[in-house]
Amino acid sequence: MLPLCNSEKEIEGNLSILAKELDVTVSRMANFLLDLINSKELAIQHLKKFSKPHYIFVGDQIWRLWFIALNKDKDVQQRLRAIEENLNTEYRNYPIIKNHLREMSKLNKPVL
Repeated sequence: MLPLCNSEKEIEGNLSILAKELDVTVSRMANFLLDLINSKELAIQHLKKFSKPHYIFVGDQIWRLWFIALNKDKDVQQRLRAIEENLNTEYRNYPIIKNHLREMSKLNKPVL
């Protein structure tokens, strides 16, 4: 829900706070999400999982794409756009996936 309800700056700030949480599960997930945002290698590794996805996998794991979409690396963004095109073609009749992809594509685009 973070990417849907917060700005990019707020997302990283909230995750940084959660990364210091005493609850190990919360801090591990927050650190993982920060790594998806900041690490080119980890983002690309997780994008590979979407190259030939099954509908149930996409529905269950689309949250990863939201955080990868915040990664500023040019190579990550290029691979993400290719995955988005593939998913838009493959799942063009599934409105929930199309809506997620449309909103994700708005991240990291320059404002004119």
